[in-house]
Amino acid sequence: MLNITVSKVGDVKVHRMLNAISRLPHSNHITRAMGGGARKVVKEHLYEKDAQPNKMGAKKTHYYRQAGDAVTYRSKKGGVVVTIEQVGIRQRWLGGTITPKKSKYLTIPVSSKSRSKRAREFSGLVYVKRRGTAGILGLPDGEKIDALYVLKKSVTQRPDPTVLPKQREIESGASKAIDALVKSILKGRLV
Repeated sequence: MLNITVSKVGDVKVHRMLNAISRLPHSNHITRAMGGGARKVVKEHLYEKDAQPNKMGAKKTHYYRQAGDAVTYRSKKGGVVVTIEQVGIRQRWLGGTITPKKSKYLTIPVSSKSRSKRAREFSGLVYVKRRGTAGILGLPDGEKIDALYVLKKSVTQRPDPTVLPKQREIESGASKAIDALVKSILKGRLV
């Protein structure tokens, strides 16, 4: 799960106006507009990321589409919190070390055949000791082994700042939604 706080949109005058309006009886319209606008920007960004081809050319798992479908928001005093309820999204964004929880080693796919599959889904896997790793798992292919996984005790994933849109893009989406709400109010239509 990942939380993104949006409490500032636009310039200082807009921020002061939002604080003043937030004390009015119908302020929930503003936070709903703000949250909806921010949510839309994050969701569309994740959908665009999902449309990119994966590195190994294997069948897509649509991880980022699932993350986009899991974007929600909730109101908080003076702003909103956008949440992505997707396992691993924070890890991809911030990076860090990953260690196995239920086994001795991580199985890292090294072939398009093993991408999006667990090692236990293959029958006939053989283990080969290899220097620099805990070994490899692969399938016999004549006199060679077709490597599918490298075994590791841990891996450190680099942060990927492209997982989320930039904060200013999220704030801009919230600001545009508030703009549309204000225009609607001025025309006598409260959305």
